[in-house]
Amino acid sequence: LARLYLPDLSREAIEKTFVEVRGELQEIARRRQQREHELIASIDQSQQQTSQWHRKTDEVTAELNEKAAQRDQLQEEVAKRLKQIPEYERLTNEAARAEQRLSSNEARMEQTQREAAEKLPSYDNSRLFRYLYDRNFGTPEYRYHGLTRRLDRWLANLIGYDSARGSYEFLKVTPGLMATELQRRRDQFNALMEQIESMEQQVEEDVGLRDVIVQGEALGKERDALVDQIAERNRQIDQLQ
Repeated sequence: LARLYLPDLSREAIEKTFVEVRGELQEIARRRQQREHELIASIDQSQQQTSQWHRKTDEVTAELNEKAAQRDQLQEEVAKRLKQIPEYERLTNEAARAEQRLSSNEARMEQTQREAAEKLPSYDNSRLFRYLYDRNFGTPEYRYHGLTRRLDRWLANLIGYDSARGSYEFLKVTPGLMATELQRRRDQFNALMEQIESMEQQVEEDVGLRDVIVQGEALGKERDALVDQIAERNRQIDQLQ
């Protein structure tokens, strides 16, 4: 009925139209107006809360900027004090050299592993090579004599077994040895870095940098929470509107 005859469901329109249903229409209009007032009140309340959060966000942001500036100043002070510690300079230089060596060692180990993966199958798939190798030919464990030994020696000379066995064992053993040595050097490097970080942390605590960082992180979390609250409240305002 309202859609066909009362596009503007106002009190004035109701008073002029359809005496028979005037009471019901007035009640509908009253409920509509009441609901509009409720929504407008909710919007106003939400907007006031949002304004308060915006002011709080500005305050927290200003504090956060101050902490960031204070952090930068203290970091410069930390760097200055660390330069005055001979042991720290020695350890950092040693760590830099160790890191370069580690990088080079890792590259060599990866190359050796690739070569082993590419070349070992050709040895394992060679029946003549595996025949001699499995019999421990060329080692103290070889136990054959007489004609068998002579034939095995002839076969070994034919396929260049001595050189092949050396290459095979190098490819078989070296990657594992290199990995073990690389891990040992990594452990040494990590221990060195722990010493350096311990010295840095001590100086940072002495100048108060650690406290400033903790305070800054807390302010950052508070600001993020306020931004999330404002975004959520704006979504609610959009729905109310």
